[in-house]
Amino acid sequence: MMGGKKNLRILRVAIFVTIFACLSLSPIIALAAPSISLEADRSTIDLGGNKNFQVKVNVDPGGENVTGFRMDVNFSTEVLEYQGSQNASDYFCFEESLAKINCAKKGGSITSNGLAVTLNFKGRNVGVDTITLSNVRMIQVDPIDTSKSKDITISAIGSAQISVIDGSVQPVNQTSGQASGQSSGGSSGQSSTSQNSHTSSIVAKPLALFLK
Repeated sequence: MMGGKKNLRILRVAIFVTIFACLSLSPIIALAAPSISLEADRSTIDLGGNKNFQVKVNVDPGGENVTGFRMDVNFSTEVLEYQGSQNASDYFCFEESLAKINCAKKGGSITSNGLAVTLNFKGRNVGVDTITLSNVRMIQVDPIDTSKSKDITISAIGSAQISVIDGSVQPVNQTSGQASGQSSGGSSGQSSTSQNSHTSSIVAKPLALFLK
């Protein structure tokens, strides 16, 4: 009798250990959610050089049976100028209105993360802006009845920050040496002061008082 209880106890322990080992060694499969990311080819745009840049829109179906998507592109018209979009070769895209884009995968579902459409921009004025997406929806096809579909909301949405500068504008900060020469050079200092008064009134006024 005692031997039977002992064997039962050992059997229970063996079952527990087996179950624990199976759970520990089993791979954990985490289904990624569908996502859209933005990838700018440059983060700083110089108005004194090439003002044009591109932002790639990459789509990841996250294991869902997705055939297309729509999105609104948001940006500051004071800093950036939108110049249209260009779809990847395996996508068909069109714009309902300015920067409101609809895309569909040619020949079936989106099976992996990849480029869907490229957004073309140009720097307009000096400033910093973040390009974002809103009203993003992916079209999910019913795996049983492919004639049926529904929109799914996307929470994982990327953005791209762009800085627009003007490298052709040089700051005026070379007046200290000129001021020293003016104070010790007599009439030549007066001539130098008159030539530079339009660029640095802060230096010119004290020199005028000194020369009187």
